[in-house]
Amino acid sequence: GLMRFAFGIFPQEAASFSLFTSILALTSILYGALNAMASKDLKRLIAYSSISHMGFVLLGVASATTEGIAGAVYQMVSHGIIAALLFAIVGVLYDRTHDRTINHYSGLYSVMPQYTAVVLIGFFAAMGIPGFSSFIGEVMVFLGAFASHQVNGLIPVWIPVIATLGIILTAGYYVWTIQRMFFGEQKVPENQSLTDLSIREKLILIPLAILTFMLGIYPQPLLNFVNSFAEKLANSMATITH
Repeated sequence: GLMRFAFGIFPQEAASFSLFTSILALTSILYGALNAMASKDLKRLIAYSSISHMGFVLLGVASATTEGIAGAVYQMVSHGIIAALLFAIVGVLYDRTHDRTINHYSGLYSVMPQYTAVVLIGFFAAMGIPGFSSFIGEVMVFLGAFASHQVNGLIPVWIPVIATLGIILTAGYYVWTIQRMFFGEQKVPENQSLTDLSIREKLILIPLAILTFMLGIYPQPLLNFVNSFAEKLANSMATITH
């Protein structure tokens, strides 16, 4: 909505507010990440993680560079797939136990190895590990955000520098969740009888996991589709600097 309407119709005004927009993006990145780390509910953790990742999208748009805007669009497509995978992962567990509390689980790998493998793919994709779609989007956003200072002077360097803390925090709360829920000793007797993924659940989860790999390994088709729009919007926003 911001890119197609607000920024598209009023590009110079959008550029004049780039500093304010980038500060909002930075706030969203850190606020979402810190709340995710403090969350005791798995679904709430993923929801706050989404807020944090949308902050990266806003940062890319605020940079008013072709790389930043293209990275923002790529990140939106990527996160749409990853978020669907993550929320489906929560649904699989909730369907069995009607409980989303992270601390009520441990050692799930011993009873649900296939589910654990899909969770690891989803969490690693959300962390932006190379080879997954989120990595491409985040790298392009940061390239655009760091270049903005020299290209158009709209975003100071300190904003993307601080924003990198969001990546560190994301890795922290996802790895911590993996350690607590899936590895270690099985402490809840009721969870010993949990069943692994059904065929229906595999048909939902596996295609989403494959898509994150495909967009992470071969991003060019989507970038070819996005680049012309990103270049046009960046050029229209950059006119304020001339």
